[in-house]
Amino acid sequence: MKRNTEKIRKDVAAHRARQLAAGRIALTTYVPTDLLAQIDKIKEQRGELGRAPIIEEALRFYIEKAPEGMNEKPLAVSSGKGFSDFETAMLGPPEQPLT
Repeated sequence: MKRNTEKIRKDVAAHRARQLAAGRIALTTYVPTDLLAQIDKIKEQRGELGRAPIIEEALRFYIEKAPEGMNEKPLAVSSGKGFSDFETAMLGPPEQPLT
C-alpha cells in the first residue's frame, strides 16, 4: 500500500511540474451547481475528458470578447430572472421582459 501511495505522489508531482513548465497554473474556485451542470453537459457533448478545456475556453472568451471597459468593474451575476451586465453587453437587452 505504501509503495502505491508513494508512486501516486510522485506521479502527481511530475504532472504538476509538467503543467508549470508549460506555463499553466492550477485554479481552484467554487461555482454554483447549475453552472457546473452546464459545464459537464458541454464536456459530454464535446467528448472532453475533463472540465478544464471548457472553463479555459469560457474564460478566454469572456476576457477577449468583453466590450471596452467591461473588465474595469465587477459584473452583476445573473439571478436567472434577467440578464447580467455582461450578457446585456454581449447579447443586447432581452426582447421581452423575463419573469
